[in-house]
Amino acid sequence: MTEQKIGNDRILSTKLLVKAIREGQKNGERFCFILGAGASASSGIPTGAELEYRWMLDLNEEPGIEEVRAVAGDLGENKTLSHDFKEIEEAWNRAKKKGQTVLPSKYYFDIYTLRFYPNYRNGYHYLENLMERSKPSFGYHTLALMLTELPGSNLVITTNFDSLVEDALFLYADKKPLVINHELLAEYAGDLNVKRPVIAKLHRGIFFDPLNRPEETDELQGKWKDVLEKVFQNYTPVVIGYGGGDGSLMKVLEKPDVRMKNGIYWCYVEKYGIPDEKIQTIVKDKEGYFVRTAGFDAVMLAIGNILFKDKIDPDKTREALERRIHTQIDNYEEEYKKLKEELEDVSDKEKPLNESEEELRENIEKLDERTKRSESERQKLEQMTAWDYYRQGNRYYSSGDYENAVLRYNKAIKLKPDYAEAYNNRGIAYDGMGKSKEAIADYSKAIELKPNDAEAYYNRGVAYDDLGE
Repeated sequence: MTEQKIGNDRILSTKLLVKAIREGQKNGERFCFILGAGASASSGIPTGAELEYRWMLDLNEEPGIEEVRAVAGDLGENKTLSHDFKEIEEAWNRAKKKGQTVLPSKYYFDIYTLRFYPNYRNGYHYLENLMERSKPSFGYHTLALMLTELPGSNLVITTNFDSLVEDALFLYADKKPLVINHELLAEYAGDLNVKRPVIAKLHRGIFFDPLNRPEETDELQGKWKDVLEKVFQNYTPVVIGYGGGDGSLMKVLEKPDVRMKNGIYWCYVEKYGIPDEKIQTIVKDKEGYFVRTAGFDAVMLAIGNILFKDKIDPDKTREALERRIHTQIDNYEEEYKKLKEELEDVSDKEKPLNESEEELRENIEKLDERTKRSESERQKLEQMTAWDYYRQGNRYYSSGDYENAVLRYNKAIKLKPDYAEAYNNRGIAYDGMGKSKEAIADYSKAIELKPNDAEAYYNRGVAYDDLGE
């Protein structure tokens, strides 16, 4: 455990952090969020400290610790490593004796260099495979809401390579962020006129030749240093899951002339103890505060319970996600329908189809046939979807069987009560049966669900005309 050299008055609970964010927002304060590997741990991505331990085990097995010592000696002479390997080895042995499976974060870049020497491309692929399987944990829902709904607090600064923040924004907020994957784009991070969420990746994104070796991460690349100094004049940083293992961001935070008018909030996991002396000095010098937490998700839950209590409710979240999925399905159906209608318009003309149009017709028939087969299989398993019943209704209508069409639309609406297209098409089927009043009710419901649905308005007008109204 690190010795605490900062006063208890500088250590807050998550409740006080939430209070500071809520009240600061009311007064126009901007917040930015600095994320390290600890913010990704609950999403299934090992922390740097965990990877260090794993990689030491790998090195011990192959090529063997004697070979690693020799390589470390050569790399040390070239100043490729920041620490003597003997120091790293001693830390590893201490961890094993204590039954720990983590190492101090300051050794991460050295151990990475040794683990993937001589071909660091293998290191990129290793990390890419780890991140490919990860999904945003619970806390990323609240983070996505903060980035999109708190005025001016739309910036994430991270040393991570993963895409968890982007994924959460797509999933929960349906927003496309500005992702700064390279130092050549650094200036956009400090642009206060950018309203969409901004994700600044100091060590680049996983697909942009990420920086992961001591000589690459000891200093910030490009214009990042100048940009961050300006950012910290305009934003109050909230640090979560970052242990200061790299020299690049830490050097900016340590600079005495980097001013933070509202200080800095540095979250740490209480069970692991207060951060090291270097970080304590930063918090003290910037007149900031530590925030004791139970981890990233716990911090975000505390914030979400106050600022977004309705939106992070699991039931309401599920409903919102289902609506978004259904909307995407509807859009997909509509685009496929347009494609078929365009071909039908061409087919209705006396001029024969050209070769490309004939190929399109064949491909549509193949897709329709596969769709019918999969639908038939779901019907046998009693796993029919609203879309399945909707398509069945359309087929019955096209064949002139309006009663069966209505029955299928009924089932589609039962499974998906907000299915505007099913209401509209059921109305058309009712019209075909001479039931204009029922048709008008369905068209009205379709319009209620989709106020911009011109077809439903037109159909309702025709139905009223049929009634002489």
